[in-house]
Amino acid sequence: MRDLGLIGLIQRLSFCENLLSLSLHLVHNKITTNGFVSLCQALVNYKKLKTLQLFMKFFKINDENITDIGSAFVNCKALQNLTLELKYNQIGIQGLCNLGTCLLQCEILSAINLNLFNNKIEYTKIQYFLNILKNLKHVNVLEVDLRKYLADYTYFELQMQKILFQKSMKKILKCQRLVKFTILS
Repeated sequence: MRDLGLIGLIQRLSFCENLLSLSLHLVHNKITTNGFVSLCQALVNYKKLKTLQLFMKFFKINDENITDIGSAFVNCKALQNLTLELKYNQIGIQGLCNLGTCLLQCEILSAINLNLFNNKIEYTKIQYFLNILKNLKHVNVLEVDLRKYLADYTYFELQMQKILFQKSMKKILKCQRLVKFTILS
């Protein structure tokens, strides 16, 4: 699929004002940043959307793009379940924190599944994102995959990562409503 195909799909979906669930599998395609921006702009119109699943690996999504999509979620006031599979993109810690801040504004969001495997997230700064997650008091299912190729890290870096995660996990696990919590690192 290319930008034109995605824009055509978005235009057809615009007639579905009462859309409650949307699942888009946009893997291994030729959609550019322009197509991605069009998708974000379209999501703003789905005020009744309860479930959103976006599978967008190998997309070249960066910090700015992930912030755009997070901003779109804020307008989806009925959003309860969110799945973002964003493997093999170019998301860094700044974009991830911006996304987390946007998710805090989704007041009835109860289930989040974020797959951010192999992005540009610096593990030494991951506690900033985890500190945002601890404020998701309304979420009762939280699954986050922040893994990266282990070959990219030295033994020392991996040990530091474990220490940082353990400190941040204690804060997240204090959330009263959390019934399922999975984090892969």
